[in-house]
Amino acid sequence: MQNSAVKDSVARINTTFAALDRAIIGRHDIVRQMKYAVLTGQHLLLEGPPGVAKSYMVRMFFDVLTECETFRIQCTKKMTEDYLVGPLDMKLFREEGIYVHRTEGSLVESHFGFIDEILDLSSGALRALLEILNERTFTRGIQKVKSPLHTAIATTNFNKDRDDELAAVLDRFLFRAKIEKLSRIEDRMKMLQAPTNPNIPTLSFLDVKRVKDAMQKVRISDAVLEVYLRICEGLELTDRTVKKALDVVRASAVMCGRSTALIQDLSVLDVCFTVTNDKTSSQRFASAMGVYAKAFEESLRASQGLVLNCRVNKLKDFSDAAITYADILPAAAEAREALHTFNAINSSGMAASVCEEILNKADRLYKIQQGT
Repeated sequence: MQNSAVKDSVARINTTFAALDRAIIGRHDIVRQMKYAVLTGQHLLLEGPPGVAKSYMVRMFFDVLTECETFRIQCTKKMTEDYLVGPLDMKLFREEGIYVHRTEGSLVESHFGFIDEILDLSSGALRALLEILNERTFTRGIQKVKSPLHTAIATTNFNKDRDDELAAVLDRFLFRAKIEKLSRIEDRMKMLQAPTNPNIPTLSFLDVKRVKDAMQKVRISDAVLEVYLRICEGLELTDRTVKKALDVVRASAVMCGRSTALIQDLSVLDVCFTVTNDKTSSQRFASAMGVYAKAFEESLRASQGLVLNCRVNKLKDFSDAAITYADILPAAAEAREALHTFNAINSSGMAASVCEEILNKADRLYKIQQGT
């Protein structure tokens, strides 16, 4: 069970993202990815041509953040890593010959980072990001700084010709989405009629941290973990992704008010195992999720069986106390329905036998009543 503080944080987070979902027209799946990126402390990459509101939606999110340090940058091809990690301390270099970056106010010292047009950065600047995004540290010679970075959101027009070169960078982004212009007339109408400054409740980083702490206490059974790994086997995932994506399952449990992950929490994995609006990754994920569908059906049968077993135990007590046919008739009617359900879900055992006993006793009491 969750304590009241976690419940309140969950409610406030849900309220903020529901408002963002209403304000960012036609981008429900992407807002959902943004939400899970924030909950898990992972990163989101938005790919798309100019003019599809990539930067707009990220700025809208950053504008509601409170109780945290944020960093925003519009990248260009001429930028060096100093723009991301801070300039060299020239005084220290002149006096002692030591290279140290002044990281105050940089991405290194921030909780949330918005890196606009990330792939415009030079290879050197991109390599500087790898350690910060993954290890949350910045190391240069004798200088080692621990970064409080929670989530980075990056945008790009994306050049597929650079895929191989950027594989390491792209793998740091657990969440990815492709954005195209709005195609539905209804969405385009809403876009034109939307208020310029929508009223969106603020999102406190304290609430995010509280939920993140609760996620670390979520229990994941071996049965759920096995299904998770079997889903992963059907996808081309790095070990880093397999490990990090498990936090999405934990986040789902916490947002549903639980401290234990269930099979159905695996259904949210599309947020990180597919690239939104990419048909190939969606089809691959749908194929891999066949494992989940089977496991969920088995779990549902088990849950139904458990509920029925509990009810049948109560029916037995009621039946044992029955003296006349009129006394046992309500229990017999329920036992007959329970027996049909056991047969439908291919479940047999002690509870099914108890139902048979109740029905047999009802038959005996009926015969006594009829004098036969």
